[in-house]
Amino acid sequence: MNATPDFTSDVPDRRFQQGGRAYKRTLIALFCAGLANFALMYAPQPLLPELATRFQVSADASSWVIGATTIGVALGVLPLARLSDRVGRVRLMRWAPTSRAPRSVGSRGALWRRWSPTGGA
Repeated sequence: MNATPDFTSDVPDRRFQQGGRAYKRTLIALFCAGLANFALMYAPQPLLPELATRFQVSADASSWVIGATTIGVALGVLPLARLSDRVGRVRLMRWAPTSRAPRSVGSRGALWRRWSPTGGA
């Protein structure tokens, strides 16, 4: 019995061909997604003086809003890189937004209950 998989099937290759229009559009979309992620990561920067005033902390302390996010991204990349090598990058990219949505909604609900004027009622 041969345990080697047969990769010579007649299943067409569904990946985009390099240089094609769909390939270029995909690269542009990925670039825009990456740019948007980093823009969101640094979006609170102009608000740091206001955060320092409102929460009565120093400017150095308020800068941890950006610093903690950057550290979180840096630490998160390491295990995710290993995981993507194990399960595949495409599978991980499909799984990530799906798993993030419920956590995002849950965290917003927790924040609303904590800081809403009515106590979340």
